Amino acid sequence: MVRPLGLPIGSVRAVLLLSLACTAIFKLYRHHEIEPWMIATLLIAGASYFASRAAGPPTRDPKGRGSWWLPSGTIRIIFLALAGYAAWVYFRFHDESPGMFPVAWILVAYLVGLVVGALERRGYSSEEAARAYFEHVLAVVALIAAGSLVYIAADRSVQVADWVQPLLAAVVVHYFATR
Repeated sequence: MVRPLGLPIGSVRAVLLLSLACTAIFKLYRHHEIEPWMIATLLIAGASYFASRAAGPPTRDPKGRGSWWLPSGTIRIIFLALAGYAAWVYFRFHDESPGMFPVAWILVAYLVGLVVGALERRGYSSEEAARAYFEHVLAVVALIAAGSLVYIAADRSVQVADWVQPLLAAVVVHYFATR
């Protein structure tokens, strides 16, 4: 398996997952609600991260460290703490929010990512160097998308069209599915 950006396995997904959790918290504080597409993104990304870490081959070094050279399970604990905090904030300020169409974007991006990942694992990538390059580019694009989500959620002066954030979330979920 290619190690995107030369980092330990799962490191990019760890940053993406924690970025999504921070985005949700900023959104809850800023708007006192969270959009359905963001909930779907968190559920898919969280489930994908936890499942890949539990079902995959051991991804830690001989010293028992995992993503970002942290002790095994650290990212999962941080994410669960952020998710618990987000749930507390959500139920404290909850307002109903309609608009399930962007949720479909998230689900479609995940399904496309599953297909792309399955094709890659079956060997349809003709050359290893091209595959590695694609993995690195995909990781960088997903990190930029996640960082953009955090920035948009944190900076109150940033105004974007309604479709921008769900599209950025779809890019992040697509990365989770390909891994």
